[in-house]
Amino acid sequence: MIKKLFFLLIFSTHAFAGTLYVPIIDFYSNPLKPGFFNSFIDELKIEGHEIKFLPFKRAVATYLSSIGDVCFTGGDESISKLYVANYKREDYLYSKEYMRVPSKIFSLEKVYCKPSDIEGLSVLRTQTFPIQEFISPKKLKSIYDIESFESGIKMLKSNRGDVIVTYLPSNTNLIQDLKYCHDKNILTHFDTIQCKNTSANKKFIAKINKKIDKMKQKKMIKKLMQKHFPKNATEFYLDN
Repeated sequence: MIKKLFFLLIFSTHAFAGTLYVPIIDFYSNPLKPGFFNSFIDELKIEGHEIKFLPFKRAVATYLSSIGDVCFTGGDESISKLYVANYKREDYLYSKEYMRVPSKIFSLEKVYCKPSDIEGLSVLRTQTFPIQEFISPKKLKSIYDIESFESGIKMLKSNRGDVIVTYLPSNTNLIQDLKYCHDKNILTHFDTIQCKNTSANKKFIAKINKKIDKMKQKKMIKKLMQKHFPKNATEFYLDN
């Protein structure tokens, strides 16, 4: 009996080498409202890391404040430089890219293509989008952080904001009636699985890269995008 308990203790301790934090985003990476990433991660068949779905801000904060074999889904080096204080490239590992993520200016009535076009306007942003990197906050009427794209649309309709500046939302049905610049982006980054730089995570990323390569060869990623983003799939293609 003691041996059995000892075995179970060892197994439970080492079943997962680390943790993969996934920010919950409706119709993208939410187990209750699944989308592209849920399908993508199912195809990856993650091994060795426990998958934890957390609210967006909590997932980011937990990942950045943790040490050891921790990983996070989304972003790349360019995004890390904008969001991570005292960022050092040698502290992080990144998998191969699996998705293109454009960011745009959305409004109800007018198309805005450049940050300079929105001088004097009230800006709504999700995921603390780094608008200050592209236009001085002093040139804007105001900046409001909003919880979701849906709440941003409600604020636009009630004249509590002029534009939403953020990443193209995963629920692309939300943007069908909005105005935005189709051929220009404020910022484009590529989603990866990123990890803190540890020996276990190096092995983990190597395995992930092989699986991503196989999915690309089979055009599986594009098929998943066509399924989950039927009206805007090409916006997310890597080879755009």
